[in-house]
Amino acid sequence: MANSNIMNLSFILFILILLTSIFAIGVLAYEDDDQESNDTNTSNISEQSAPTPAPEPEPEPEIEAFEFVNVTPKTVKQGDILLSINFRNTGTAKLRNLLPVVVARGFSTYDVVPIPILRKRDVGTAFVSGKIDEPGDLLLTIKVGEQVFYDRITVLPAVRQESLEEKRLKEEQKQKSVLALSQQLQDLKTKYIELESQYLTKKNKYDVAGIQFETLRDHIQNAQTKLLNEDLVQANISIVLAYSEYQDQHTAIASAPKKALLLRLKDNVLIISGIAAGIITLFTFYEFMKKKQEHLTQKIGEKVGEIKTEITKKSKNSTKKLTSSKTTFKQK
Repeated sequence: MANSNIMNLSFILFILILLTSIFAIGVLAYEDDDQESNDTNTSNISEQSAPTPAPEPEPEPEIEAFEFVNVTPKTVKQGDILLSINFRNTGTAKLRNLLPVVVARGFSTYDVVPIPILRKRDVGTAFVSGKIDEPGDLLLTIKVGEQVFYDRITVLPAVRQESLEEKRLKEEQKQKSVLALSQQLQDLKTKYIELESQYLTKKNKYDVAGIQFETLRDHIQNAQTKLLNEDLVQANISIVLAYSEYQDQHTAIASAPKKALLLRLKDNVLIISGIAAGIITLFTFYEFMKKKQEHLTQKIGEKVGEIKTEITKKSKNSTKKLTSSKTTFKQK
């Protein structure tokens, strides 16, 4: 009896487990069908509402291009220099290893540092070191590959410090130059005086009308002024010009032709006229003084006569008074 009950309970429990399993399987199958239906509806809605994607842009073609910007610095000193050369990427591709080559008069290159990478629209700098031998305005020719650019810089002369020995030698040379120029200037002054003396000696008998000394005097004065200001270069130039002018005038005086007799008389008309006028003036003055003396002598004679007459009268009056006084005294 007990075994029969256990068998019944086991059978009932088996039936319950079987029913529960069937129910669970049905629920799971329903949920799967519902999920598939929802996914299908969502997919349809998404396909209807999503915009059509835009086509991808075509890739930009790579173009290698660049332009020269400038060179710095614009002013450098003679000797070793460092130039900065600037370029701009005007293309669409990256540029690599831009290597400029600089050519110029008196310029030698030591080293070049290229631009390793130059991106689109960027400005990069390459460096060129070298040496410039000559000062002045320098034209630079800059080559990069097959392209050529130009720019200018100004090169200032290098300033070198003089040693004490160099200064001493320079001062000695300066003093020697001053002494030599002073001697030449003194010699010129002596020659100028002699030249004027020759001119005055020949002036009356020789035709020296075209000879003049103004230019020679100006050169001598300029040389003296420059020498006082220690401008030895200009003083030397003035002395050289003065010597040249002296030679020209000396030659002109030495080769001056004699004057014709009529020309000499014509030149002496003024002198003769002056002498004659002087003689006439002297004679006139003599006659005037002679007449003046005669008139003065006459006046003096008249005055002396008047004085003598007056003295005589006074003497007579005095005598009369004295005689009268003596007579009166005797009567008393």
